[in-house]
Amino acid sequence: MKKVFSFLLTAVIFISCSMMLTACGVDDANSSTPCTHSYSIMESKATCTSGGNATYQCSLCGKTYSKYESALGHTTDSGTCTRCGKTFQKEIWQQNYYVDEFNNPTNQAYIKNKTYFIGSFSNSATNNSKLYAYLLIDKDDVAIKMWEYGSYLVKGISTTNYNITILDDNDGKHYTSGTIYKNGDRIYFSDSNFIISLIKQNAKLKIYLVENSQYGYKSTYLFEVERGNFSTVYSSLI
Repeated sequence: MKKVFSFLLTAVIFISCSMMLTACGVDDANSSTPCTHSYSIMESKATCTSGGNATYQCSLCGKTYSKYESALGHTTDSGTCTRCGKTFQKEIWQQNYYVDEFNNPTNQAYIKNKTYFIGSFSNSATNNSKLYAYLLIDKDDVAIKMWEYGSYLVKGISTTNYNITILDDNDGKHYTSGTIYKNGDRIYFSDSNFIISLIKQNAKLKIYLVENSQYGYKSTYLFEVERGNFSTVYSSLI
């Protein structure tokens, strides 16, 4: 009877130890229950811009290993990287050059938004239809060029004035005016320095134009302007 009890006790102890080893995840080559590793990173020397070694450790048995990791890359290209804290300007603006009568570039530069700003327009025939808009800025002038429905360029049948309201980041309203000249294809702001200052000081602006038409109805236009890299690109003009 004692032999049977001793045998049963030995078996219980063996099974218990086996279960403990399995639970702890012991990584032993001689063990019949090797660890099924669950690795997580402990430390990495890789950065946003350069590679480096990273150390991983098993949460079950503590085993570690290292491997080389490539550069991680920034978490954003317009804003602040959450890994390294570097701030990036969104690439909104670019520099171009006016062309001559032969369509060849001159040495007179201007800047514009790379892709159109999207907005809406309304008149007697439509309401809140699609609008594409560009800002064209040189040393002397700031002008708006717009396409109704995204395809019909706004032109001046006659010289026409516009009342312009600009909403800044703090919901402050600024009032100015603009003019499109007869047979022209853009609206010139009356105070270009004022507009440039507003763009520099605000991440986004909303621009609302009301046409002073002599034909009894008034077209209205609304679109949003982003600052992005404006200051950097504008500095190339001055």
